[in-house]
Amino acid sequence: MPVTARMAKLPGRNLILTCSRDDQKQQALQEIGFEIYQLADKNARLDLHAVMNFLAQQQINEVLVEAGSILNGALLAEGLVDEWVVYMAPCIMGDQGRGLFTVPGLQQMADKKQLKLLDVRQVGQDLKLTYTPIHNND
Repeated sequence: MPVTARMAKLPGRNLILTCSRDDQKQQALQEIGFEIYQLADKNARLDLHAVMNFLAQQQINEVLVEAGSILNGALLAEGLVDEWVVYMAPCIMGDQGRGLFTVPGLQQMADKKQLKLLDVRQVGQDLKLTYTPIHNND
């Protein structure tokens, strides 16, 4: 988070959860209005279970995440999402475009993650697809 971030001035709490040990940057971010919380890490990234536990302690019961493939993949692998909402635009990026999920080790059909389609809607030219994960014991 840059120390020039304007969102620090928005009303309400502005929380940054980190596993970084950069005390100087954390101090600078606190000075402009962010609340900084140091959480456990897993493989040099935030431990997502620790994040969810922290949010629950803060009485935050609903989290909307707009993420790239790495965070999406981590959330999928950890089973931390109740519902996936995917917007699909009518365009093709090719094989060099970034995918929705980066999940190392998912290379065989036997390892696939199953989703159940709940809803399909057209939003302008895009499709809005709503899924729920299917767990192995479902």
